[in-house]
Amino acid sequence: MELYYVMIYGWLTPYLNGINSDNNFSLFVLKERTTVYSFLIAIYVYLFAKRGLLYHYRIIVVTGFICLALFIIGYISGRSFVPTIVEDRYSGEELQRVGMFSYGLFQVILSMALIIYFFSSKYKVSIPLKRSVLIGGALMFITYMLTLTRRTLIEIAALPFIILWLRAQITNTSIKYGKIVLIFIIGVILLGVITPKYISWVGRVYKDIGSLVTTGKDTRGEVEYRLSRTGNMVYVKENIKKRPFLGTGFVWMLYSDTNERILAGDTFAGAWWAAREVPIYNAFFSRGLLGVVLYIPVYIFILKTLIELFKLLKGRFNEFIVRFPVFYIMGLVVIIEFLQLFTLRVYNLFGNFCNPGFMVYCGLLFSISFSFKKFSYESEKNPDIGATY
Repeated sequence: MELYYVMIYGWLTPYLNGINSDNNFSLFVLKERTTVYSFLIAIYVYLFAKRGLLYHYRIIVVTGFICLALFIIGYISGRSFVPTIVEDRYSGEELQRVGMFSYGLFQVILSMALIIYFFSSKYKVSIPLKRSVLIGGALMFITYMLTLTRRTLIEIAALPFIILWLRAQITNTSIKYGKIVLIFIIGVILLGVITPKYISWVGRVYKDIGSLVTTGKDTRGEVEYRLSRTGNMVYVKENIKKRPFLGTGFVWMLYSDTNERILAGDTFAGAWWAAREVPIYNAFFSRGLLGVVLYIPVYIFILKTLIELFKLLKGRFNEFIVRFPVFYIMGLVVIIEFLQLFTLRVYNLFGNFCNPGFMVYCGLLFSISFSFKKFSYESEKNPDIGATY
């Protein structure tokens, strides 16, 4: 897959299409450098997690706690202690979206906090940095709310249900919906304490989501072109039909030039811009049918590994959660990330591969699955084996 991405998408297809005369392979390697070496990240994470997953866990918790605390303090004080972006949610309206330029790996701290909350309330286990995880999760929740991003708000609303569903499946118990209600009450209180105006703003965005789903328009009566497939999305579909098998290949445009080209009537520039807004369309637009089909065996292998890991976590729950709580938490985090990819983030299904963040979770998935299978095999031979993972 990586070889195809570099040699076909990055070099051969742009050459055959001749879309960008000044395009060259060196520019591709420079602009897509993180993607080009992303498979090395997966290998590194796999090896590192096998030898020191606890350190990985601590790094996520500590860096997340510090960065999120600095972000929230900066927001309250009106100063910027970490790279921050502020922009209007809707043109000409008061709503503002505030966010960090990057969350790195610590965005999963919210999932970690909810896992600890839902699982540790019944199963008493010793969890390193438990308080920091819970506080970090609360800070991550506030940070997500400040972005006013529709897909993020959908994921936040669904996350407690996903975790409680996993808990019910693993422990053979019913879902306690009262816990979800309590979580949302706590979330609203926290948001109200930090920034009261965002309670109504977040509510407005949720209303927009409901309106888009039911009517195809937001509360202002505006059509979302990414859903209606109108506007520049028409040119995206035309380009996909024109180059169905290999797509456009790598094409580079300066963002500062794109708008001028669109205004000048450059339909390809409009298609290029619109496709990048919808990853699943961008996959067919830029990589073509062949590039998309190559994802399928990879995802089948990932799903197979996920199912094996879930069966291990379920089958030996009482033992693993007590002896290896960090491994168990991180195992659930990885399962949740991929569950969201195949459900809530399905729009990004064919746009995420070769992404460094995606590769990190691949490395974690295979490392954690391997470690649990190894322990299961060794413990069957020797029931008194010590906790070595």
